[in-house]
Amino acid sequence: MIKKYFIENVKAFLCDKNNVTAQFWINTTDFRAMHSHEDYWEFSVVMDGTICNHLNGKTFVCTPGTLFYCTTNDVHNLTSDDENVRYVNFTVAQPTVLQLLTPLSARTVDKLYRNDRVYALPTGMFSAIDGILHTANLIPPEQYEKSNDIIVSQIMDFLQFIVIRLQSEDNPNEPAWIQTLNEMKHSEDFFTYTVDDLCRKLNYSRMQLSRLFKLHFGTTPHDYLLANRLLYAQNLLANTDLNTIEIAHAVGYSNLAQFNIVFKNKFGVTPGQYRK
Repeated sequence: MIKKYFIENVKAFLCDKNNVTAQFWINTTDFRAMHSHEDYWEFSVVMDGTICNHLNGKTFVCTPGTLFYCTTNDVHNLTSDDENVRYVNFTVAQPTVLQLLTPLSARTVDKLYRNDRVYALPTGMFSAIDGILHTANLIPPEQYEKSNDIIVSQIMDFLQFIVIRLQSEDNPNEPAWIQTLNEMKHSEDFFTYTVDDLCRKLNYSRMQLSRLFKLHFGTTPHDYLLANRLLYAQNLLANTDLNTIEIAHAVGYSNLAQFNIVFKNKFGVTPGQYRK
C-alpha cells in the first residue's frame, strides 16, 4: 500500500511556502493503487462519468454530483472503466482540518470518521463547483494565497453540508420511511405539507401512517407536523428579526390570526409576547 503525503499535492514552486494548506486537482483517470492519506484529508466530487471508490473494504459507485472524502484513518483506491470520467480532488492538510473542526462537538467530529463518507450534493452546490474552479484557475500563481483561501472555503462548505446531514443520521437503523421523513424535513416545502402529502410521499394510507406515528413518535401525523412548524417558528422568533407575519408564512400559515392562536395554544403566549 502507498502512503501519500500532502506535500505531494503541492506545486513545486509552492513547496517552500508554509501557508499553503489546500490544493485541488482535476482528474480524468482513476487511481487504482491502494493508498492512505498520512497527513491530509481529501474531498472528491465526481463531475462526469462513473467511478468506484473502494474505501476500507467497501465499494461505493459514485456518479456525477457525488461527494466522497477520505480522512487520515482511511485507505482507498479508485477504479473506473468510463472514458469520460472527470472528478476533482480537494486536498487539505490535517492541521487545517483540525482547526476547521475545533468548534464542533467531539461527538460530531467522531461521526466524521465513522460514516460511509459518500453524499449526493444538492444541485446548486454541485453546479457551482466548475465556476469555483474557473475562478481559481484565473488567479496568477504568485497570488497563491487567494487560490488557497478559495479551496479552503469550498472545503468548509463541504464540511458544513456533511455535518448537517450527519445530524439527521443519528440512527442509521431507523426504518426507511423515517429516514425518508428526515430527508423531507430538509426541504423548504416541509412546512406546507399536509397529512395527505405525507401519505403520498411515504406511500402509506392515513390509517397505516397514523399507526406508525403513534408507535414511533407517540403522536399523530397532524400533531407531528404542527409540532415541527411551531418549533421552527419558536426558533425564528428567538434567532431572527423577522416579523411575525414573515414567520407565519415561513411555517405555512397565510393567516396571521390563525398562527397567533395556534402558537398561543402551544406555548401559552402569542408570538409577540414570546419574543419579548
